[in-house]
Amino acid sequence: MFVTIFYEFVDVALVFANLFIAWQVELFKKYNVGHLLSLLESNVSFWASLIHSVLIHQVYNPIKDELTFLFGGKKMRFGCCEFCILTGLQYAGKEEISGGSNRLLDKYGNKGKLKRLELLEAFRQCSNVEDQVKLGVAYLVESLLFAKSPITLIDPKILAIVDDVAAFNKVCWGKLSWEFLVPKLKESIFKKRTKFEGGYSLHGFYDVVSIYAMETIPELQKVGVVRIRNEGFPRILNWNMVGKGGYATLAATVFKQVFISYLYVILLFYSF
Repeated sequence: MFVTIFYEFVDVALVFANLFIAWQVELFKKYNVGHLLSLLESNVSFWASLIHSVLIHQVYNPIKDELTFLFGGKKMRFGCCEFCILTGLQYAGKEEISGGSNRLLDKYGNKGKLKRLELLEAFRQCSNVEDQVKLGVAYLVESLLFAKSPITLIDPKILAIVDDVAAFNKVCWGKLSWEFLVPKLKESIFKKRTKFEGGYSLHGFYDVVSIYAMETIPELQKVGVVRIRNEGFPRILNWNMVGKGGYATLAATVFKQVFISYLYVILLFYSF
């Protein structure tokens, strides 16, 4: 089984590490996705064997924007609320991306169009410190929240709205990102394939599946997962990976005798 991905968690974070000065970091954090810069302090990265091990425990759920997993004989829900608690992204707000202007696209685009790779290059080469932050926010949204092939065109509405922080912060980025991700996760397991198709592609903020597993399955701390904080929100900043067990290790050590952290369920209930 092979899994195709369209970003590497650490790579996206490192894009900002050596380019932003302190003033730019503060400006970036005025956006309601700015807390994700703190991922630079963690060692969270793509863990294919864990994500696949979780996804194959998926059972049918007729609710289109919700997942159900069967761990240790217990059914576990994974919905938009959990996603937002894990990522710290906004659940409530405008569901329409609108506002800002076409200024950035006109200035840095190619005849009104821009691919994700071209957006990254524009961000790296930008000499205007404020515009660089705005291009960085757009790159983070396109590369994490709505990750897809780097050669696809970015959504011009995203590049427009980053030019207006107030308008940007009214959008429920958590809900929109979840709605983009969840059908991809369902398709990864339940989509019918030909005998020539041995793997699947992951789109969206798929690393959250790993964080969800870390929060719900304490046994993962036996195979290289370390809790570095105990903050209630966002949970994604609580974890480090010092090692990554493969499929066989996870199957033998974690998923044969898995115990669900009911504390996680209780914390979810009281978080909203």
